[in-house]
Amino acid sequence: MKRLVIGAALGVAILSGVIVAPPALASPAHSATPQAAWCGWTPANNSNVPGTFSNAGVNIRNGQYTNCTVLGAGYNGHDLTFRCFADGTSVGGNGVWIYLTDRTTGVTGWASAAYIWGYGENPIVHC
Repeated sequence: MKRLVIGAALGVAILSGVIVAPPALASPAHSATPQAAWCGWTPANNSNVPGTFSNAGVNIRNGQYTNCTVLGAGYNGHDLTFRCFADGTSVGGNGVWIYLTDRTTGVTGWASAAYIWGYGENPIVHC
């Protein structure tokens, strides 16, 4: 009996010589917002249209959503190549995003069209 009481105090039951441990506790919830399902999408389209950023420090992300991982930052004067665009219907209503390559830094990813010059002046294919 003493063995069972000690085991119970440790959160372990010993029945017929077999140790039975309680189920593992769930890991604590993360405070970070999980990435959206469309993060990491790399379309093959390439419109080859030039442009530049209209602001400094524009995030270039691995997907067309603000919760997606930042791959780099773009600045005024950086030369861009627009590859394609995705509108709100394809990205959960989150505005227009451009899949681009920042030729100044070599980073390829997604940036919001709100921070880009040249989008709309030349036709860009839909992703």
